[in-house]
Amino acid sequence: MHECPHCKHLTITSLRKLCATPLTPALCPRCHGFSYLEMVHLLRAMIVWSLLTWVFIGIALYQRMAIYLLGSVPALLFAVDKFMLAPPLRAIVLPK
Repeated sequence: MHECPHCKHLTITSLRKLCATPLTPALCPRCHGFSYLEMVHLLRAMIVWSLLTWVFIGIALYQRMAIYLLGSVPALLFAVDKFMLAPPLRAIVLPK
């Protein structure tokens, strides 16, 4: 669970946080506040994952063993965890 930027309670699930964009924000079930994850975090995760995947491709070609290509799966999990789940959500303040 992740912290809502409005009420500061752990009410937003990881999947909802990953899918939260300005067009489809995450809704806090406790305070009904909207929040989203900035796109810069998605871009950072994609860049890190791409670079790590190319490293594993290079190792697989050098060693001539395709099993090293499976390293891109933990690289994806690492990138998502460090660059998409770690940063806080940004609150959407609606006018009253």
